[in-house]
Formats: sequence, structure tokens, C-alpha cells
Amino acid sequence: LPTEIYEDFRNWLLDLPSVAKQCVPRYIFGKGSHIRYVTENQDCSERHYRKTPPTENSELHSFGDWGAYGFGACTYLRFPVEDEKNPYESNLLQASSKVGPTKETMSTPRKELNGAVMAVKQIKELAKELGIPKEKCFVHTDSKVALCWISKPKQDLKVYVWNRVKVIQDADINVLYTESENNPSDLLTKYKKAKEYVNNEFYLKGPD
Repeated sequence: LPTEIYEDFRNWLLDLPSVAKQCVPRYIFGKGSHIRYVTENQDCSERHYRKTPPTENSELHSFGDWGAYGFGACTYLRFPVEDEKNPYESNLLQASSKVGPTKETMSTPRKELNGAVMAVKQIKELAKELGIPKEKCFVHTDSKVALCWISKPKQDLKVYVWNRVKVIQDADINVLYTESENNPSDLLTKYKKAKEYVNNEFYLKGPD
């Protein structure tokens, strides 16, 4: 390997075994489900179950983002629970990321727009499979410029931007602004050590 990337690759290999500690509940409606760090020979499966809540009382929330090397999206199911202190819970349903183009320069708003498109495509697929209506689906972006583009007509936008805005407008899904610190998809697009990802409650359950 070239000297300039050898050390980064070596550190990545040393960090990789910690991924085995990741624990994701198999049943997303587990009662009192919380993130637990696991060690060797420790069972991390959830033992408490709730009935599946009706879809009309559930919501889908998808977050999109772009980083230095690519973009990603993650979607959460938010559902009601019988708890006076926390009447709703949410759990991660799907997350995906994609390496961005390396041979062309792109403005940050355009990158963020691609992240929003990815979130829209992801939530549309999940809403169809789960039978959740569009009015219960919400896409979140931390880019105010991208959010402004999404509300504009074709004649006010350049071709590249309009082609992506059209995907979002045609989906007819609510798109909302969220602060960067409340955007869990940031973890999909920024380089961090594995210990910052593994059993990260913010990532697995979404923002409050």
C-alpha cells in the first residue's frame, strides 16, 4: 500500500473487531428495548414483546446527508407505546450509503440534495411495504438551500438540480429541516472510529 494510506488502513483493521459487538433487536417493538453493550457469550436479543401497533398510528422518518466521500440515508419507524413518560418510541428500519463521485466537484447544497433524494426513495419503498400513508411519512434534511430548491418550480432551477427536485416533488412527501446535530444520517457520511458507531443509541433509535 502507498505510505500515505497505510497507517489509516492499519488503524481500520485494528478497529474492525469491535463491530462484532453491535447489537440490533430482531423485533423492533420490543418492550423497554434499549441499547446494551455485549461481550463474548452474552445474549443481546430482546425478550419482551409488544403487539404490533396499527399502521395508521405509526410514522416513518427518513434522514439524508452528504459527507466528504458519499451520501447516506436512514429511516425510522415511530410508533405509539403504553408509557405515560414516553408515549412514542422509534427504531431504525433501514440505512444505506453510497460512495459519491470522485472525479467531479460539486457544491455542498447539491450534495445535500442527493442525500435528500436517497432518503425519499428509501422512505417510499418502506411506506409501500408497510402500508403507511404518505401523510405519515417525513423526510429530514439539514440543508436549508436544498429545502428551498425543493419548493421551487422547474423554470427557477438548473437542469441538474431540477432533475433531483422533481423526484422529491413527485413523491409528495413532507420534507422538513432538522439541525445537523439531530441528523443521525451524519453517522453514515462522516468518518469516525467504530466505537462511535457500535451500539450508538442515537443512530439506532433516532433523535428525541
